[in-house]
Amino acid sequence: MKIQQADLLADDTQLHALIDRIDTVDEETLQPQWPQLLAALVDVMDNELQRQGFTAPQSRPLARKMAAALAAYAGGRNYYLPKGDSLLTALRDDEIFHRWQQGTPIETLRKAYRLGQIQIYKVIATQRQRYVKRTQPALFAD
Repeated sequence: MKIQQADLLADDTQLHALIDRIDTVDEETLQPQWPQLLAALVDVMDNELQRQGFTAPQSRPLARKMAAALAAYAGGRNYYLPKGDSLLTALRDDEIFHRWQQGTPIETLRKAYRLGQIQIYKVIATQRQRYVKRTQPALFAD
């Protein structure tokens, strides 16, 4: 039986109150209570939030809350967390196409992304097909 996401993310007021309470507990008291993997996750989230423009006083409590929510949602389960290579490749390909549309020469793209000329042309062709599909209606219904 497939687990419904809405059920897993149901409004749990007690859990939300506990997560909100994280702000009132100082880091030195709370940090030793976190399992090592969860503490590392807090650090990763904190760094990314700061990279996105949050200040350290804003990012650390947010990272702690997000890690606590994730632990409540996924804690105790065995998960495979993919590395995300396909997502990063899709983002790279979109960036290549966007830069090509803006007039960046193929040779510059090839050097910047360390890809061969044929690979760059394949990326552009694939992205162009996706772009056309998104921006132009189909002439004939399937």
